[in-house]
Amino acid sequence: MMQMKLINPYPQQSFTLEVNILLRFLRSTVLIIFIYILYDAICGRGFDNILKAVITAMVFVACYIWVIRSHGSRWSKYVSVGMIMTSITAGFFFQGGMFSVNGFDMFGLIIALIIIFTGRERIVFIALYLMIMTGMILTQLYRPEWVADLRSDDHVAMNVLEILMRIGNILYISFEYKLEFERERERVFEANKKLEEANAEVSAQNEVIASYSKRLEALVEERTKDIQMLNRKLIEYAFFNSHKVRGPLARILGLVYLVKLTRSSEDEFSPQTFNSHIEMLEKCANELDTVIKEITVILDKETKDLLDYNSALSTVSERAQQSCK
Repeated sequence: MMQMKLINPYPQQSFTLEVNILLRFLRSTVLIIFIYILYDAICGRGFDNILKAVITAMVFVACYIWVIRSHGSRWSKYVSVGMIMTSITAGFFFQGGMFSVNGFDMFGLIIALIIIFTGRERIVFIALYLMIMTGMILTQLYRPEWVADLRSDDHVAMNVLEILMRIGNILYISFEYKLEFERERERVFEANKKLEEANAEVSAQNEVIASYSKRLEALVEERTKDIQMLNRKLIEYAFFNSHKVRGPLARILGLVYLVKLTRSSEDEFSPQTFNSHIEMLEKCANELDTVIKEITVILDKETKDLLDYNSALSTVSERAQQSCK
């Protein structure tokens, strides 16, 4: 593939398929014009023809640079394709009509237009170009005198070279399209591969989550049973201990009542009565203290079991959350 490296300072891979094909048409057109300029200069053709060819080449070079600098902007494509259509039309009228080597570009440009443009732009340019081609065909059929071949005396090698370059354009379009298709297929393959890896990772995470969920459900069920049992025990302890605590407390209250009753019936306490009441109060107080300590021990044990359950539940929940991240 021939390239004008002095004109294109950007790597070709930085452009899209559409821009690459348009640049290829512009490069080949400029190269063909320069070959004809060199051929005319060697053969001593008129200076006017060489000057017109140089001006035409400069216009295409300007379009080429514009497309590169703008990275294939809309108007750069519009103007460049318009210049190519104008060049093909001029080649039809001055280089032998539909049956000249220019005919390769006529049909190659249709393929290029299909690739370069999309949507409404494609419809508009293809419709415009088909109208131009229809006009050229009608001219070839009904007004052949309007068609001239100003390069009929060129050497056959020039015609062969130009044919090869026109065919090269069509082959280049096919090659680039196939290459883009392979790149797109590779991108799709890579995307599918990443998607499969992501799905596998998600599946693994789901399995971990399901495992933790089962463990959490089992732990919740087990601890729920423990809590229900604990509640029953607490109810039993509350009922049982209320009676045990109520006994010593009732006796203390009774002794207090006796002391009050004795004070109201006697002027002063006898030592024996007072000591007896104190001993009974001490005995009842110790009994009440013992019962309260027993209740405290039992409640501490049950509370510790409940705290252990909450801790285990929090640990499982944290591990499940970490596995989901």
